[in-house]
Amino acid sequence: MVTSAHELERGAQRLARLLQEDYSSVRMVDHYLGTVDTPDPRVVEIVSAASDVLQPLLDRLDDSETEQALLNHRLRTCRANNQNLSDYLATLPSRLPLPGIDLPRADVLTWLQAEVDRAPKTGKGSARP
Repeated sequence: MVTSAHELERGAQRLARLLQEDYSSVRMVDHYLGTVDTPDPRVVEIVSAASDVLQPLLDRLDDSETEQALLNHRLRTCRANNQNLSDYLATLPSRLPLPGIDLPRADVLTWLQAEVDRAPKTGKGSARP
C-alpha cells in the first residue's frame, strides 16, 4: 500500500535530484519529522518544499479513496438489498392463495398487504415504490 509518507519521500528524493543533491541513502522524511537524532536542516528544507507541493494532492487522493470506499459500500449494500428482495419475490408464487378458493377476495388483499409489509426493507425506506 502506498502511503502519504512514501509519496512525500519519493517527491523529496526527486526534488533533491533536481537540485543536484544526493540523499538516496537517507530517509528524508525522518529528518522532516524529527525522528533522527540530528535532523539535517537542508533535508528538512527540501522535504518541506516537497510537502508544500504534494500535500494538497495527497489530501485530494485520500479524500477520493475514502469517497470510493463509501461508494463501494453503498453499491454492496444496494446489491444485497436487491438480492434479498429478489429472493423474496421469487418465492411469492408458492405462497400465493387462489382468490375465491383458498380465501375470499378481501382476505387476499389483506394477505397481499401482509406480504408487502414482510418484504425486505432497506434502512432508509421500504421495498414499496
